[in-house]
Amino acid sequence: MIAVIGTISALAYRHTMAGPDDIQRVAATLERPEADYWERLELARAATMARSGEAARQLGVFAERIRDLTIDELPELYDETFRRGSLTGIEPLTRRLARRSADSADARTAVNALVPALDHLEADRNPFAYAVRALCCVLLVRANPASPPPTFSEPLPNSDRP
Repeated sequence: MIAVIGTISALAYRHTMAGPDDIQRVAATLERPEADYWERLELARAATMARSGEAARQLGVFAERIRDLTIDELPELYDETFRRGSLTGIEPLTRRLARRSADSADARTAVNALVPALDHLEADRNPFAYAVRALCCVLLVRANPASPPPTFSEPLPNSDRP
């Protein structure tokens, strides 16, 4: 059976699959900020660095965009973004992704739900767009393990990101 399917070396597997915790850690950056939020964000960025440099880069841009907000202002921005209006369905999705491992079907379903939210966040120039983009990166790796990790090298419409 192995001769028919072939084998994947541990090194190749590590570079093509998001680690078991990458999706959970990045999804945790999209949960309501609390006192440990900055640590949670840095842990997610550092954890994704080896397997998805683009996700780590997006989280770095996100951290840069929100760095001047206090720990009291972050939950306010979160509430305005994800608890009011058209994006209320994102919070239960990210909570679920942060709490349990996602298989490839879960990852595809989550990406399909996040893309319209990402469009909305980008149109509003909301800094959470970078965290959602990072989550999409690690989800896409899980959804399509044979494909190279996604990058966002082209400037997005209405984006002033570096």
